[in-house]
Amino acid sequence: MADALDHLLRQDAFLARIKGMPGGHRIRWSPSDVHRIAKHFGLVERDIQPVLSTLPTRKEAFRGSTSIAGDTSYDLTATLSTAAIDRSGDTIAVPGWKLNEYRNDPVVFFNHLTSELPIGRSPAVWIAGSKLKAAIKLAPGSANPMSDQVRQLVNDRYLSAVSVGFIPKRWEFAKDKSRPNAINFLEQTLLEFSIVGIPANPEATIDPTPVAIGAGSGGGKSASDAAREQRIVEARVLAAKARLLGQSITDGPTTREERLAEAHNLRRIALARERIA
Repeated sequence: MADALDHLLRQDAFLARIKGMPGGHRIRWSPSDVHRIAKHFGLVERDIQPVLSTLPTRKEAFRGSTSIAGDTSYDLTATLSTAAIDRSGDTIAVPGWKLNEYRNDPVVFFNHLTSELPIGRSPAVWIAGSKLKAAIKLAPGSANPMSDQVRQLVNDRYLSAVSVGFIPKRWEFAKDKSRPNAINFLEQTLLEFSIVGIPANPEATIDPTPVAIGAGSGGGKSASDAAREQRIVEARVLAAKARLLGQSITDGPTTREERLAEAHNLRRIALARERIA
């Protein structure tokens, strides 16, 4: 009886390790990874067959993606990942990110719903010191109504977090006794990232004010160039807010004039910043 209970507990711990926390990172384990993790929990082949049968193929891991190139405009920027210990007890090494495949197919989803239409795309992903950063361009509501809902929730700060989906390339079990069964991911390929309600990594958040693409990457930009790019980004954000505000004006007699004046003021500030830049 005790042995059977112990086996069930180990199976539950194994499944929790493979599936991860709700809303957490979307990890695409390979069959060899699953076997390695099963061995860690003292399980044998027959214990893990149900899991192996549900693993997506590499083709399926990219299904539902769509690549759009040529437009580098964006609405948001975010920190996708850091080396911080996440809510599963795992860490992801920032220098270990492999980004080329993602750059060929830069999709953004909501809550890792990769079987549904993307809500946006990423014109750029880059490593900025101890952070993996990305720019986000949300899709128009005419293409995917969900993107408009997400846009409003992000603009009003009801949503402010992101989460990564990736394929582990090299990893090890943590030796830290305070993190039992945790994993240190050393190299990993980015597949997608999602805007989510609760991230696995509490440091994975959308920037309150978008930053210039490449900011913090040490790519040789001077401080004046970086400041100029930042002013341009802020001006574009203000202009976008002005457009949204203008589009949302109703015929209500008490608010129309005030909101129209605010939209004009935002446009004036945006144009002024563009000139200064």
